[in-house]
Amino acid sequence: MYFIPINLKSIRKNPDYSPPDIMQDAPGNQEVTFSCDKLPPCLVEDENCVIIEWKEKDGEKYDISGNILIKIDTDFMKSIKKESKKYNLNVNIQCHRIEVSAFGSPLYLFKYKNIKVKCKECSKSFMSNEFKSFETDGCPTCGCGYGYTYTGCPHCGEWDCCEVKYETVDDALERKNK
Repeated sequence: MYFIPINLKSIRKNPDYSPPDIMQDAPGNQEVTFSCDKLPPCLVEDENCVIIEWKEKDGEKYDISGNILIKIDTDFMKSIKKESKKYNLNVNIQCHRIEVSAFGSPLYLFKYKNIKVKCKECSKSFMSNEFKSFETDGCPTCGCGYGYTYTGCPHCGEWDCCEVKYETVDDALERKNK
């Protein structure tokens, strides 16, 4: 197993540090509903733009309501405004907000030392900063649905070409303070 230490001179406080798991408010989906007496051209130009939820005839007049599925932009709003009185069109736009968890950013920034390693498959040596990252839908190690490695061989493409242990920043700080 190769141990890759942190370069002690590279350790510094992160000026953009933020603690993990901060809940932040973010824009969510936009729900757009409508009601009208007759479908105006702005809603029927694209058959995929409207879902009619309810339609009822009262004499010669219809009451129609549903959801608008297209992105609401300025041009669309202008056409709605122009047709709103003629078709008794009412549009309600509700912007939902969601809470998301931010991962934060680390307290320290640092760099690892570059050491010589050797691939267990092709036996070629290279420097640790030359590892290749690979991603796959079928992990060759465990057979699960997704796989990722950052220790791929740059020569033969071996998935995890050698065993590596990276030093933690806590261990490096302890070593630095000795």
